Amino acid sequence: MNTQFRLFCLVCILLFAGEELSAQAHSQWKEIIQYTKVNYGPDPLLINGEYYQPKHRVANGHPWLFTAEWIPATLFIHGHSFDQQQVKYDIISDCIVLLGNLGNDKKTALVLNATLTDSIHMLDTKFIRASLLAHCSLPKAYTAILWAGKDTLCAIFEKSYLATYYNKPPYGKYTQTRRTLWLIKDQRIHPVTSKKDFLQQYSQEKEAIRKFLRKEGIFFKKATFEQFRRLMYFCEASKTQRNDRN
Repeated sequence: MNTQFRLFCLVCILLFAGEELSAQAHSQWKEIIQYTKVNYGPDPLLINGEYYQPKHRVANGHPWLFTAEWIPATLFIHGHSFDQQQVKYDIISDCIVLLGNLGNDKKTALVLNATLTDSIHMLDTKFIRASLLAHCSLPKAYTAILWAGKDTLCAIFEKSYLATYYNKPPYGKYTQTRRTLWLIKDQRIHPVTSKKDFLQQYSQEKEAIRKFLRKEGIFFKKATFEQFRRLMYFCEASKTQRNDRN
């Protein structure tokens, strides 16, 4: 089936190679893509995981990051990109769940293959497979990249399920999301649990950083992704200026 699919795609490419795609040709191309999906099924790189089995369906809260709704995302899997996919991140099971299209308008929740999924771009943030980060080891399969410059600032997210089968709620509950920051600097990874931890990594710029945080009204533990990006830009710019003066 894979060989047939490749041959079919090759024929399509040859048909259109060297020609400008007119409106009619574009329409024909869309028909070919639809025909391929119907007759050969979805891309096996994308639909390549286990069916998702949710746990604790009636518990209070949910295991997802950010929201229980499906989030539009771009997936990067084994060197290929897939736009306009619908995903959720189960941070308790530590897996990305895809609303997979099985063909013929059939959709189901599938766990993405973590060994193939390189990264997920959703809500203006890239989540990368942690094993792809060199010289470090993180406790979760995926990490949010808040800044990637000379240094890298990333975040992992965690929740817990509390099986409190008494009083309220009667069927257990999920805790609030916990965020932990990690700074990859000089090929080493440093947990950053507080402003003090962060300032220790930029000790020569710490007074300038304190002024910047006050001026911008940034509270470290409650900072948004965008505020952390501005902070990291300031830190690296300050460090560069200091090196230039020396």
